[in-house]
This record gives sequence, structure tokens and C-alpha cells, in this order.
Amino acid sequence: MQSTNPNTFNTFAISQFNEYYLPSVNRQIFETIDSKTHFNKLFKIEFAKENLLHVIIGIDSGLLANYVLESSLPANSQFIFVELDSVLELLNVEIPEPLKQQVSICTIDELAEILNSRSNPVYIIKDKLVVHQSLGVRAQHLAEYAQLSSDVMAVVNQATCEHKTSFNQEIFVEQQLLNLTENHMPASILKGRYQGKTCIVTAGGPSLDEHMPWIKENKDKLFIIAVSRVAAKLTKEGVAPQIIVSVDPQELSLEVNSDMMALYNSSLLIHSYHICSRILSQWRGRHLFTGNRLLWDETNDKHNIESVGPTVTNAAITIAAELGFTQVLLTGADFCYSKTGHTHTSGTLEANLGPNMGHIGDWVETYCGDKAETIFQLTEAKKALAYQVSTLPQCKVINLSPNAAVIANVAHLALDKIVIEAANCSHQALFSFVDSQTHDLKKHYQYCLNQMSEAVLSLQAILKLANSALKLNRAGNQAEQLDKIEHKINKHHGKLAKVIKFYGYLEFSRFLSTTESSQWSQDHVEQMTANYYEAFISVSKKLEGIFKQAQQRCLSRLDELNPQSDVEPLIRQWLQDNQPGRALVWTHNLTRELSTKEVLALEPLANEFQLQLTDQQRYQSKLAAGYSLEEAFNKIMTLVIKKNLQGLMLMASTLKPRAVESDLAKRLYHLADSYCLDLQGKPQQALTTLLELGSELFTEVEFKQVSVLSLKLGQLELAALALQQLVSLSDEYLPQYAHLLKLRGQDQLALNTYMDYLNKYPNDILIWLKLGSFLYEIEQIQTAREVFNQVLALDPSNQIAINQLAKIA
Repeated sequence: MQSTNPNTFNTFAISQFNEYYLPSVNRQIFETIDSKTHFNKLFKIEFAKENLLHVIIGIDSGLLANYVLESSLPANSQFIFVELDSVLELLNVEIPEPLKQQVSICTIDELAEILNSRSNPVYIIKDKLVVHQSLGVRAQHLAEYAQLSSDVMAVVNQATCEHKTSFNQEIFVEQQLLNLTENHMPASILKGRYQGKTCIVTAGGPSLDEHMPWIKENKDKLFIIAVSRVAAKLTKEGVAPQIIVSVDPQELSLEVNSDMMALYNSSLLIHSYHICSRILSQWRGRHLFTGNRLLWDETNDKHNIESVGPTVTNAAITIAAELGFTQVLLTGADFCYSKTGHTHTSGTLEANLGPNMGHIGDWVETYCGDKAETIFQLTEAKKALAYQVSTLPQCKVINLSPNAAVIANVAHLALDKIVIEAANCSHQALFSFVDSQTHDLKKHYQYCLNQMSEAVLSLQAILKLANSALKLNRAGNQAEQLDKIEHKINKHHGKLAKVIKFYGYLEFSRFLSTTESSQWSQDHVEQMTANYYEAFISVSKKLEGIFKQAQQRCLSRLDELNPQSDVEPLIRQWLQDNQPGRALVWTHNLTRELSTKEVLALEPLANEFQLQLTDQQRYQSKLAAGYSLEEAFNKIMTLVIKKNLQGLMLMASTLKPRAVESDLAKRLYHLADSYCLDLQGKPQQALTTLLELGSELFTEVEFKQVSVLSLKLGQLELAALALQQLVSLSDEYLPQYAHLLKLRGQDQLALNTYMDYLNKYPNDILIWLKLGSFLYEIEQIQTAREVFNQVLALDPSNQIAINQLAKIA
């Protein structure tokens, strides 16, 4: 891979199909097959799909952008092309006025603003954003494109995180409603119970493995609060946590935390109000919730422990502080990759997959003074934790790992400096206290049922009013009547109306206008009003369905309390909720023996639940995409551009054992190793490792690196062999080859090569100057004079040519 030569970069060629292109970007790919044929093969099906946001890296000398502009664009799809500044300066792609709402061409500096504009956030939130690479980017021969790809993915990932956090309220509200029956005992019952004591929060980062022996050694003194991912690992090591913390509302959370489900007898679960309902409804043990049961009725939970994010580690630290612990030790809370590139503690799926070679992250400082890679989500969690700890002056938070990312307000201490103030709280003592906090489940379920029944009636009233408003708005000039309806909604259903707007923030945001209010026409106002009430209707209908689902669950939970209930309706409810493990919860709490008929009826549910806990295929497939080799090349080249030796060494060590798997892995290993050795000032070793790969696996990148290294070492014959291959790939290497021939004393071949290049690219002034100087050196004075005059014909004020002609004269 090479950096662009600014003097050959702006040279265009015309293919046999009469298509203008930049050879420096696209080499000769359009010489034998026209661009439309190429693009049809790669993009036709994808670009025809509706309701997608396409982010395309590179415009292929403008041809790919034109291909899209000349196509029949699908409904409700957007196309954003991101190109190098230097390429856009050379091209003038005109976007027709009617298509400017669907197609954009921008630089990397403009991408974030475009992703945040128009309806683009909607695509992001709904996972309708797809990133493509142009042919020039896929070809991987320009270093700038590797960096551009890295930068685009960083911007896209950041936008995805920000928008999903800001807009995606839906899943939190849905899980809160579906968890209503299970959120019956608040975590506040434990507030302040361990004042002045020490606890350890164990997270899922690699440093947990380092500290496991110390934890085991001090298990009798430590109060352990574990994030759900590592609770089973600790238990297997003989240090069962007193408390497990879980917060994730995503459905896949059950698969991710499946090992935890067997710990219902050995640990107390403290969970957010919005935890994945498949976990909570199938958990057989003791549990407490943080946050509020309902969005519109906070009176019962106003003193409860808050539900804090963005990660489960942040939540666990808040819980520890609220329980009174004044010293909170952290392990596995690294907020960065380990020195070996691992993201998670051993035993997890992520650790088994090895270092993530595709993701290009930021590099942060660790407590031991090294640099480590991290991702945007962890950077945000770091910021949140720094602020969070600043609000807990009574609580000292200490990270035990020297390899963790430095976080403001979080100290680091070595293990031998830690003084533990033991809580002296056995598991049994904790469980006995929780059990002593009496609560009437029947009364709680009845409260939940009443809330859901009232909410359904209120929603139906809101729907009726919103539909009336929509009809009035269509009739026109009904502002006074519309105001009365809005007043009625706010007066009689105000709390629920706020919930509707919060839950449907995305839908309601569409009725907002970017036009100044002073410029609103009557039609514009009526359209905004229509959008507003249409949002009210669609969101209310969606919520009504969830309320009814929760209402039905309340009735089923009441039936569960009746020892004589028929098991068949209960089973139907559990299966409808995709919670077969609820059968085990029911039998766990049952005060009578099961009949033979019930045992037979419940057996398939137990089997289905076990299958859910052991089938991690979905989660593994989701993870595997980030661990492929496809993006590893871009990562290597980005590290080369940044001269990040530590990152390159990590890539080389990670790729080395995989080099036997495939030619691609082998090639990437030797390439990364070569760049490492070159950065370390070992050009001969860098050349040797590359040659060990074998030229049959070389691409332009390897030939380029061989030519650079062999020239550096004075191995002109090897450099010539490499440049001969490069010349066959692109004309832009001809001047370098000519220079090498000159160094080898092959003057006539050098002259011929210079002229071959200039016959194709007669406007390249720099190469004319080099040719003139060469001719002067070999005493072809008259020809040199003609060449310098040619330069002046192209650039009359060129000082070098003027000086050389004066010298010749």
C-alpha cells in the first residue's frame, strides 16, 4: 500500500468505454470491463432495497456516484458517499436538484453532521444503516483509503451509540412494563447496611484472571458484587458473589448471562427495572430491583436506589455506594483491551474468539503508563464513571489493575497496599435479612393489574381524542377545537400522555420542523399537526398492546399464587411469553406435590428452558463478525499511518498462530510483522519476513513494501523486480522504475521508461523536470533544453525550469 503521490494523483485516463477515471484510485479495473458491469455485480441488489441508509466509502473516480444518480432510486433510501478531500478537489459530480434529498457526497469531516440530519437518525436507530466500500477502497492500494475506512466506521459507530442511547427509549419502557409483576421488592431495603466497609466489584474484563488468586485468598473478608457475566466463573472458583448485578434489557441478554441462571440459591440478584424480562421472570432466587416500577407512578419508589448506566459496572458501583461501602475495589473493570488484545476474561465467548482484529479503536493511557486500545462505548462508560464517582465523595473507588484505563477520580493501588474493612456478612445472613422484609405478592399483583387496567382505559380515551383531532385537522381552520382536545388530553391523561411521548420520542420528533416558525404556512402547520396526532395514535396503539400483554401477565401471576390452579392456562402464558423457565419458578414456590399429569405437562418446558440456556448460536454469530480477518488489513494500515508500533506488534502476535489457517491470515501476519520490524529500524529483517511469505501471495501492497525496503538496503536488483510487478499494476510506478534504472546505469531503458510515462501523462511537470535533470546529467544537453522548455510551456513561471535553462546556457 502506498501514500498518494500528489503529482501523479490528479492524472485522468480514458478507458475504451469512454469513461474518465483516476488510475491512482482505480488502477486499470475499468479498462477491460466497463464500470456499470462492475457496479451491477457488486451493488445492484443492495442499492435497490428500500428503507436503508447506505454509507459508501469512495466514489470510484466519480463513476460509482454517477451510477447511483443514474439509477432508479428505491423509496425511502438514502445514499451518503464519503470520499478523500484530495479526490473531491479533482472531481465535479453534480447532484440533480430532485435527488439532493436522497444523495449526498461529503468528506469525512462532514459525515457526522449529515448522519445527524434529516431522517438519518431513524435509520440508525432501526439498524437500517449499511456501509459499503467502493472498488477503489476494496482494492486496498492507497493508504489513505484504509484510514478513511477506519474514520468512517468510527463516525458511524459513534453516531449509532449516541442515537440509540438518545432515542431508543422503547425497549426500556417495554421491559419495565413486562417486569412490573416481578419488580416487587426494591433494592433500597439494603441502603446503608454496610457503612464503612469494603466490597469488590468484579466485572468481565481480562484483569479478573490476574486477581482471581487474591480474591480466593481473601474471600472470607471480601463482600463480592459481581456483574452477571462473571458470576458463574467466580462461583466455580469457590468465591460465590453475595450479589449479582444485571441491567441489560436486550433479549439476547439471557443467552449472554445464561450461566448465571443456575446461581439462584447462592447469590442475590439486584437488577434494573428494565432488565431483560426473560431473565427476571425465569429467575428462581431472591431479587431486588433498582429504579421505578412505573413511569407515571414514582411515589412508591422515590427512595429506591437509582438505575445507573451506561454499563453494568457503573450500576454495580452505584449499588455498592448506596449499600454504604466506603471502599469499592474494582477488578475486570479495565475499560480497554489487555496487552494481548483480549476484551474479556477467560471462559467468555469473546475471550474464546481471541483478540478483535477488525475493530479500530482509540488508544488510552493505563495506570502503569502503557497505551491500550479501547472502543467508543467504553470511552463513554469511562466518562460516566468519572462523573459518577465525583458525586460519591464518601466512597473511595480503587481499580486493582495497573493495566486498566486511567479514569479521573478512580485511584489505582497494588494488591499489597489494600486494607480490607470486612463487612462480615455471610451469604446466609444477607438472604435471611432479605427474607425478613415481608411483602404481600397478591397485593402487589393486584396493584399491577389495577395500574394496567386503568392505563388501557386511559389509552383508549387518548386514542379517541387523537382520532377526533386528526379529523378536525383535515377539515382545516379548527385551531380552537384542537386546543380543547389537547387541553383535555393533558388534564385527564397528562401522566400517560408524557409516557406516550417519551416512549415514542422518535415518532414525535418527525412532527418537528426545521423551518423558522415565522415562515410557517397554513399547510405546513396542518401537516405538522397531522404528524403529531398520527404519532399519538401509532404510539398509543403500540403501548396499548404492551399494556394488555402486561395485564394478562398480572392475571396469570395471580393464578400462580393459587395452589389449586389448573397448570394448562399457566403453561400457555409462559410459552406465549417465551419464558418456559417460569414453570421451574412456579414449582420452586409451590407448597404441594405435583400430580403425574402436571409433571408430564411441565417436562417439555424444563427441556425448552435448558435449550435456551445452552444455545448461544445467535450471540456467537453476532460476535463473530467483529473477529473476521476482512477488516484486519485496514487496521494494520491505519496503525502503519499512525506509526503505532505497539498496535502493530499486537496484530502480528495475534495473526501469527492463525497464519496456518488461510493464505489471507498468512499474508496479513507477514505484512504486519514486516511493518513492525521496519518501524523498529530493522529493514533487513522486515524484508526477510516479507520474502518468506512467497511472491505468489503478494499483492500491490507487498510489492510496494519490498521495493521500499530493498531500495533502503541498496538491493537494487530486488527493487527492480518488485517495481516491474508494480508497473504492470499501475503507470504511476513508471517514474520510480525509471529512477531505479538510472541508478543501475541503464540509461537508455530509464529514458524509454520516462517517455512511456510522459506519453500517457504529458501534463506531469515534476516528471518532466526529473527527465530534464537526468538528460543534463548524461550530457544530452539539447534534449534537456527541449524538456525544460516543455515545462515552461506547461508552467511559464516554473522557477526550476528557468534556472536549469540558465545553467545550460
